[in-house]
Amino acid sequence: MATNEVRGWVYIITNQAMPGLLKVGYSTKDPSLRAAELDHTGSPFPYVVAYDMLVTAPRSVEQRVHEIIKRHHAGKEWFKCVTAEAIAAIRTAAGAGKILESSSGKEPKPEPKPTRPKDAQPYFPFSFATTFRCWNCGEVSSDGVATCKTCGKRGPLAK
Repeated sequence: MATNEVRGWVYIITNQAMPGLLKVGYSTKDPSLRAAELDHTGSPFPYVVAYDMLVTAPRSVEQRVHEIIKRHHAGKEWFKCVTAEAIAAIRTAAGAGKILESSSGKEPKPEPKPTRPKDAQPYFPFSFATTFRCWNCGEVSSDGVATCKTCGKRGPLAK
């Protein structure tokens, strides 16, 4: 390595508020400082450096990485792909220019989708002032519950 070659980091930054998106960038400063700068952009969660690699010619490596994963491009330096794919692209693009690499292992986990218990009643956003008639027995109700309190049949209640 020539003594006048620039050293810097190519990094992956993630944020729990943006699941599935990651930022692939470069910096001649520590990537955690870049993540801290992004924390002032209004996200409800902190930005996390999920991976970084110290390389020679970081700007060139970053541009090659962007070319390798361009099919996942989401805008600017953001990509919609898994961290492992971006890491592989960085390793490929860095080649012999790799000096040091590290991973935080803090890739955000996808938020679980809310589930309803199997025996939960469907939600009907009806006003309590409205009356409903059971489709089975004709009983009038004002609570909009899907199970008739008289005959116990489940189903829509007609207005």
